Amino acid sequence: MTLNVGKFNRSWAIVLFDNVPGGAGHTRELIFYGREWLEIALERVLFINEEHNKRCEHACLDCILSFDAQREYRSLNRRKGMAFLRGLLYTE
Repeated sequence: MTLNVGKFNRSWAIVLFDNVPGGAGHTRELIFYGREWLEIALERVLFINEEHNKRCEHACLDCILSFDAQREYRSLNRRKGMAFLRGLLYTE
């Protein structure tokens, strides 16, 4: 899925991949939802509530951090991800 953003109609793409060898088929399902699933991810996964938003910059077990991903914790930045998605979805 590619959405055009910015003043000069630059294109950004969200690349989906399945981290299961051979794929589990879930990324293929997301294609049919278009931008709707990205809006849900922004509003219900990355943003929990105002209190959480103030205290959680990168990731925590309440939002996007899982026990399996704790090694990658420092590379995750929930707030930057939210800003990127908002720009991608809502900038004309």
